[in-house]
Amino acid sequence: MKIRTLLFTMLFIIAFSVIFLTTFSMYATAAIPATEAETNSETGRVALYKGGNSAHNMSAEDIIASHFSIAGDATFVGVCCPSWSDSVGDMRVELYAFDTDYNKTIAGDPIATNMFENFDDNDFIGFSFEESDPLKAGEYVIRLLDAFDAGGTGVGVWKHGDHPGQELYENDEYIPDSSLKIGVTFITPPEGEIYGKLTGYSTNDIEINKVPNLDNMLIFDSEDMLELVTGGIGCQDISIEDGHLHINVTATNDSQITIVLPYWADDSVYCDESKAMLVKFRKSEGTPNSGEVFFSTSLFAGPTAGGSVTADYEDTTEWQYAVFNFATNTKYTQEDAILNMFRYDIFASENKDASFDIEYILFFDNKESALQWDGNFDAIATPVPTEKPITPTPQATQKPTQKPVTQAPEITNEPTDVKKEKGGCGSSVMLAHAMIIVGAAMIIRRKK
Repeated sequence: MKIRTLLFTMLFIIAFSVIFLTTFSMYATAAIPATEAETNSETGRVALYKGGNSAHNMSAEDIIASHFSIAGDATFVGVCCPSWSDSVGDMRVELYAFDTDYNKTIAGDPIATNMFENFDDNDFIGFSFEESDPLKAGEYVIRLLDAFDAGGTGVGVWKHGDHPGQELYENDEYIPDSSLKIGVTFITPPEGEIYGKLTGYSTNDIEINKVPNLDNMLIFDSEDMLELVTGGIGCQDISIEDGHLHINVTATNDSQITIVLPYWADDSVYCDESKAMLVKFRKSEGTPNSGEVFFSTSLFAGPTAGGSVTADYEDTTEWQYAVFNFATNTKYTQEDAILNMFRYDIFASENKDASFDIEYILFFDNKESALQWDGNFDAIATPVPTEKPITPTPQATQKPTQKPVTQAPEITNEPTDVKKEKGGCGSSVMLAHAMIIVGAAMIIRRKK
């Protein structure tokens, strides 16, 4: 047991890397296309994004694009791109008028394109238009590609959560619940929403499974669970108090803890089957309203830039849920990848001492399933009783007087099979096993 604990500790030390804090300097592009420093008040630029953010590092092969809409004529549209503080690196930007769908749009010719070389860190790179010939209200696609950094720390984009004015594509594949940090300058700001109606992306119905991954529930009601948690920047004072993980946070940037998956769990967390992580938590008054999770899997060595997802918090000191949607990051969703550990940056920045409590962390098939969770463990631990079948009284078989006719089979109320998952998480056998675990202690215990 001690050897396995040591191995996991070594894994954490090897995998851990410092995530650079990138400040949000507000620069803009002017002319077509060039860059010069401008402020929001001077440009009137407005944000076509919202919520928590994460820096996504791009390679030369990557393509990041957004199908977006604007509700008024504009003189500028661009995307905020980090270069990790050194203002070194290149990126090509293309702008298309939307035509029918994403694939048909990018098969056509862009209305504007340019390679931006050594742009300033966190510059909005894009295109400006004259008021006499503006970018008209409507739908467009902006693509970023050919990222290049000969010797610096890389270039990329800032990703945010879902926004009704955007749909995100990575390597020309739709990514749900995501948007880019797009800035728009309107000739006259629209009344009401700044975005127009999007020609929606057509998706298949998502299967809802309200039962979490029963083999890997992280329920922090035992001192044993502290073995899985390592304090990081601003989070050194960690304890179990009143059935939850209690963290005292000091004023810092990127306050964080690292959690390894329990080595005593019954099965691994397969990333392609656990695309959403739900956290039940509460935070002290006046603290930031978003967090970020960096991950390390069997196929992706994190934590590192580009390997994270974000979630927004409610502005309350009561217990609440946050859902981190890993389906938005293709580095996580690789087939057969197994989640090894994650680093939870509980606050992006904190200007005063604070506290953060976690009662439990659960994994679900997808975000939609996680959002259905009502906190009722009894519902997944109690089997549904079935009626005892009635045995009919045997009757004497009568001699047939004519050729018998084959009747349709009688319909019986047999229980519906539960879809089986890797490791049997959804099987009736595992639900029975979970009933014992949850009903007895409500926690995954270390096997003796």
